[in-house]
Amino acid sequence: QAGYDYLIQGMGGLMSITGVPDGEPGAGPLRVGVAVGDLSSGLYATVGILAALNHRHVTGVGQYIDISLLDTMVAMLANQGQNYFVGGQVPRRTGAEHPNLAPYRSFGTRDGHLIIAVGNDSQFRALCGVLGIGELAEDERFRTNAARVKNRREIAQLIEAKTRERAMGELAAVLEAAGVPAGPINSFDQVFSDPQVQHRKLRFDLPHPLGGRVTGVRNPLLFSETPAEHTRPPPMLGEHTDEVLARVAGLDAGEISALRTRKVI
Repeated sequence: QAGYDYLIQGMGGLMSITGVPDGEPGAGPLRVGVAVGDLSSGLYATVGILAALNHRHVTGVGQYIDISLLDTMVAMLANQGQNYFVGGQVPRRTGAEHPNLAPYRSFGTRDGHLIIAVGNDSQFRALCGVLGIGELAEDERFRTNAARVKNRREIAQLIEAKTRERAMGELAAVLEAAGVPAGPINSFDQVFSDPQVQHRKLRFDLPHPLGGRVTGVRNPLLFSETPAEHTRPPPMLGEHTDEVLARVAGLDAGEISALRTRKVI
């Protein structure tokens, strides 16, 4: 069947757990904003190729790698798939909420939205201290993660009543100092102006043969001995045809010219 990422997100179950919960305004399944099925299949394929190459180095035997978009999408269900196997309950859309932890979601502030990711009870106590609601850490409804998950909506309302009074940057800094994981929901312009993104040099600019410059995002892998180099912009159509035919296929200039005359290339 046709392998389109949108279809795979639906068939593979991802869209069934992505979006606003049933019964709330805007409810319904949503596509993830990038082609995660396509991209993840490429990453899995790369891992498979490297594993097969290592096997060949050891044994001298090559092998065929079979990977599909649907297989990858189902494998990526991760903790949600395991929730289904263990509990027998079909996972549902939880919107901004984490299915297994609370409070673990985005909260409104005076000037944006901040993700607060409480992973354990000590972090919850620290969060309550920062927000000035320390008594909630001892409330039986919220004292443990299991209780907070059960009463997730109530605790979320109580927390957001406090976060709405604070500026996003200020609150994020205070939470970080207190050991509570938190971070902003950035737009693309904010992503590329983030000091850490700039420090890591994730954006690069190269001159383009048509004039001006072309901007891209570097390979996220940083190797100590064989660093990836971004020295050439995306090629023009057919720019490297002759080079590839000569270097890879071993054709000489006459043979390449004959192919071009016959409009093979």
